[in-house]
Amino acid sequence: GLMVFLLTLTGQLWQGDRPRTIQPFWRGSGFDIGDFRVTWHRFMVIAVAALIAALLRVLLFRTRIGVAMRAVVDNRGLTALNGARPGLLSSFAWALGASLAAIAGILIAPELNPLDPGNLNNLMLIAAITAAAIGQLKNLPMTVLGGLLIGLLSQHQARWLSFGSDWPFVRDAAAPVL
Repeated sequence: GLMVFLLTLTGQLWQGDRPRTIQPFWRGSGFDIGDFRVTWHRFMVIAVAALIAALLRVLLFRTRIGVAMRAVVDNRGLTALNGARPGLLSSFAWALGASLAAIAGILIAPELNPLDPGNLNNLMLIAAITAAAIGQLKNLPMTVLGGLLIGLLSQHQARWLSFGSDWPFVRDAAAPVL
């Protein structure tokens, strides 16, 4: 509900009649892998995502606060009896999640030209929920693999399958179908 409210507020403040774009980092430069061109911005997005995934793995499995965060999810009361502070841990988890969402928004914004709140609301949310479902809401590596699978299927559909101008959003069908 909060996301829909903020998207609606954004649409009211910045009218959608004029498209807005955000330029990617290192615009126009990149490197080739076979027949494909990989821009430095996309490479940076992949590298940052891999780094964040590795750091989250270390945080959740190798640090005291990470183990306590996982314990709060399993049994809040028992964790409190063992001396942890569930409220503080939940606040930290929400702050960490919001920070990671902000980083993701900054990195993905140049890929969504022109910026369209409806596009952000529907397509990315469905893809994110599908990736999380593939990871069964508890397995980060499977969630990352699910996201990569959705991205690869979407790009495959856009590049190799042609449905004509009557079906402009076929490439966005990968996540709902999965």
